[in-house]
Amino acid sequence: HLRSPSSDMLASIARPLATGMGSGLPLASAFPVLTRARALAINVSRTPLHRAPLSAAASQGPPRKYVVVGAVAGGASCAARLRRLDEKADIVVFEKGPDPSFANCGMPYYIGGEITDRSKLAVQTPMSLRARLSLDVRTMTEAIAVDTARKEVTVRDLATGDEYAEAYDELLLSPGAKPFVPPIPGISREGNLSLRNLQDMDAIKEWITERKAKTALVAGGGFIGIEMAEQLQHIGLDVTLVEAAPQLMAPFDVEVASVLQRELEDHGVKVLVNAPIQAFEEPRHAAGVGSDVVLGGDRRLPADVVILGLGVRPDTALAKTAGLAPPAP
Repeated sequence: HLRSPSSDMLASIARPLATGMGSGLPLASAFPVLTRARALAINVSRTPLHRAPLSAAASQGPPRKYVVVGAVAGGASCAARLRRLDEKADIVVFEKGPDPSFANCGMPYYIGGEITDRSKLAVQTPMSLRARLSLDVRTMTEAIAVDTARKEVTVRDLATGDEYAEAYDELLLSPGAKPFVPPIPGISREGNLSLRNLQDMDAIKEWITERKAKTALVAGGGFIGIEMAEQLQHIGLDVTLVEAAPQLMAPFDVEVASVLQRELEDHGVKVLVNAPIQAFEEPRHAAGVGSDVVLGGDRRLPADVVILGLGVRPDTALAKTAGLAPPAP
């Protein structure tokens, strides 16, 4: 139950927010993780876009201060909605990366050349969010600790290394998800790359260009893996998509997954299912620049670049160290 004076206003924002990161992972399955003192539930997608009336608590008294950890889809959308509900609020957003808002669904298509202007992926900047919504967005700033008793967040400026504490009235943790990296031997080899943000996107594009990559292996047959396989084939690489499960896209019925597999194969992508990866090893071929990917039966697939699309896990590290528990299912 929401019991604080400002909670009537917060309740109108309402329940789970679907997050982006390209994962399709519902934010309700991992975040927001809420302080025990004040529960903050978010729903941007189901709330009308027009300005909602302010509650008495929000329109009277000193301005409330909201601190949002994490920007992009979840945190930035939450901050924007809070501003629409409360014109006087002091809203601070901390983002560990350099981009507070970007079109993560477009990243594979920039790698594949279908999107040619990188700037089109940077939807908002700290300056534009300040100008449009009066949000204090601090990029390259990592939240490292939460003191719920003092109602403070300790953050580190990643450019200078300086640390300081930021007080809050209400706190939302929205760091999103991070790529799942299973303990497969050699998985951290150079050229094994994942895709979460624009910097990862740049690293993949740079590796392919500078190493003159000709072969690619995509590990994982989910959304990211399939999109990357399609786009790598689009720019002329010899692509193999490897999935440990019996089918691509585990949430789909097998009849749908089989159609998807045939479509990929018809366009030149080799698809292997029931093929768990055993190891990533040094290429045996002298011209190899990435890894030999070892499957069962010592089958080896040379790959100049490996894309790790093995799923995501909620980034709960900060919440756990702060002693915050996720909401009950």
